[in-house]
Amino acid sequence: MIHAMSRHDSSLSEGETPPAWCFPGVTLDRSVTRCRLSGRVHSVFRSAVNFELPGPDVLSLVSEADALTAMTILVEGMGDMRGFFEAGGEVSVSGGLLRAPGISIRVTLITGQVPSAAGVGALVDTRTFRARLARLVDAAMVGDEGDSLLWVVADLRSEERRGKILSPVVQMIRPGIVALASALTSSESEAMAEAAAGLVGLGPGLTPAGDDLLCGLMLGRAYGARVPGGPGPDHGLNRAVLQAASSRTHILSRVMLERASRGVTTVGLDRLLRSLVEKQPPCPVEEADRAVLGLGATSGRDFLSGVALAWLR
Repeated sequence: MIHAMSRHDSSLSEGETPPAWCFPGVTLDRSVTRCRLSGRVHSVFRSAVNFELPGPDVLSLVSEADALTAMTILVEGMGDMRGFFEAGGEVSVSGGLLRAPGISIRVTLITGQVPSAAGVGALVDTRTFRARLARLVDAAMVGDEGDSLLWVVADLRSEERRGKILSPVVQMIRPGIVALASALTSSESEAMAEAAAGLVGLGPGLTPAGDDLLCGLMLGRAYGARVPGGPGPDHGLNRAVLQAASSRTHILSRVMLERASRGVTTVGLDRLLRSLVEKQPPCPVEEADRAVLGLGATSGRDFLSGVALAWLR
């Protein structure tokens, strides 16, 4: 547990600059405590702040442990982060201290690896994996009113059409998913790369639905690479997605997709993926999906649609 602290001193004399608010933070990424970084505030939310860095790269402050990943700092006790940051403000990190106007965060490296496919333990057989995935998809569709891409992938996985009325965004993206599914089923590498690149940037938001699906697809293939009969990463598809992302989507999505192409993800998504593929998972899939389904308006379900699409055959 980390605890917030304030350095405000009410005894300051007139005209004296008050000290910044100071909070402790923790990270799994050594570069955050060792590198000298500088950038600007890109976007501010209640429980997360994203800083755009040269590279391009993104450094994030988060208030939930499940969001920890590469270049991320967990800060507790800050409350609504919108009260401390404004878009466009400058930020710097040096010697494990993050500084922004009126606030600083002392960052400590904690034990553990940045979650990725490289940390997966002993894997289940294909039959067990597919059974878990089916349970996960069925559970995720409860309460979904046709606003996520999961309905498209669910129809592709089953001969029985579910007859759901899809949102305009889902209808717009559906032909691209169908084309990608066809290429994945036939293992046509060039067609796979072209269809995947065509989904980049489709949909509203800082992480559009098409990008969320592609993130799930690349991670689903990375985590399932050693399962007997599993799909494994496709480097041509990954390259095509990243090339398209360089000009067709937001920086937050570009960074998310680049990390997914390397099998790197968040603590919460890692737990979900491991619950699908490991013989001794950290928890049942029904427990692991709860935090994921709450991501964004439909981001969690769109991510799951990509994982399901990776194992379509």
